[in-house]
Amino acid sequence: MLDATAVFRAPRGLTLNVERSFQAGLGGAFIWGEIAMSTITMDEFLLHSELRSLRQFANDRVFELLAAYDRDAGAGVSPLALEAYDQLVDGAVILSELPVVNEDQVLSERAVTKLARLAAVAVHAHISARYQAGRLAPMAEDPALVLRAIGRAERRYGGLLLDSRTAAKSGRVERLAETLAACLDAAAGDIGYAAIALAGQGDAPKSAGLAAIRVAHLARRVAMLSAASLMLMFRLTNSAKATGLRKVAENRTRLARPVAEMFAAVPQVTGASVGDRVRLQARCTDIAWVDDGDGHTRITVDAGQVSELRLSRRNAQRAGLAKGTWLYLAGTLTKDAGTEFLQVGLLPISSNAADIWEDYLISETRPAYDLVPASIDMLWELPDLREIGGRNELHGRL
Repeated sequence: MLDATAVFRAPRGLTLNVERSFQAGLGGAFIWGEIAMSTITMDEFLLHSELRSLRQFANDRVFELLAAYDRDAGAGVSPLALEAYDQLVDGAVILSELPVVNEDQVLSERAVTKLARLAAVAVHAHISARYQAGRLAPMAEDPALVLRAIGRAERRYGGLLLDSRTAAKSGRVERLAETLAACLDAAAGDIGYAAIALAGQGDAPKSAGLAAIRVAHLARRVAMLSAASLMLMFRLTNSAKATGLRKVAENRTRLARPVAEMFAAVPQVTGASVGDRVRLQARCTDIAWVDDGDGHTRITVDAGQVSELRLSRRNAQRAGLAKGTWLYLAGTLTKDAGTEFLQVGLLPISSNAADIWEDYLISETRPAYDLVPASIDMLWELPDLREIGGRNELHGRL
């Protein structure tokens, strides 16, 4: 057992020999893990101590955020999230200062996953709470201003996604720390503003509904990239993992799937024939799980020609879809027992990850946050937290 009292009287820069399976503490903060007869400096020792404290903070704050998200329609989330943003930026700075080693750091990947989960939960819960606040107390805003804010945030996200791939290629950990800080800034800025301004529109036109879906999708993507930034930073502190990550980043020549093109298209079902693949934007008027052997989700929508969607072997309500939300999908027009419906498909995230950088990040961050729960190929507005299943919007991704 290392003598913590002696250690912390030592001057910074002093080299310490550390035995295997050690623990050391200062004021309740413990270093954890194993080092095989290695040597660390005092600066590195203090960095690990700070990270251990941050890991405990991450555990505690995730529980606090989820409790606030579940309580009073998320009214207490935002102050907790903003405080977590500051702590996460501090944690990213500490991670960026870790030395590159040839074996796993004292810090484990599991511990970094906890930090990554906190980043995703803070972003997602914060924007969801802003949207809920707008739903409960609508505010009048110029639609053009809101759309400009969404466009700015989407372009910024694209730039940050590119930055993350560039940082992985070059091994620049500090650039990933900047990416995380920018993600958190976007969540507190344009995305948060657009969320609160768009909510509470009741029987809003489809254009407003589509804007709400864009904000929801962007919020989830930023939450994912926040988590991914921390996980990538950790991998760059291990020389073997850094080499593998560099190759992955170089081989993913496509940055993301063309979501913007999908949003730009005008969804039409009218005139489609059975077997056609069509896009649909509609409001969910009801949702139910049908136990017919394999089971499927039946979603009722207000879409005219087609009023029913079906999702085989997946429970969309557990993934966060709730009554009253706008949704957007591309599905196959199907007919069974005289009833026409759209068959909702699944996204092949794992296979896409071999070519697309964003899908690679989605796949890698799933232990912390799942951007595409159950691989459901459908986007939807942030749900009303008072609706049945509404709180699964976040819980279903963890």
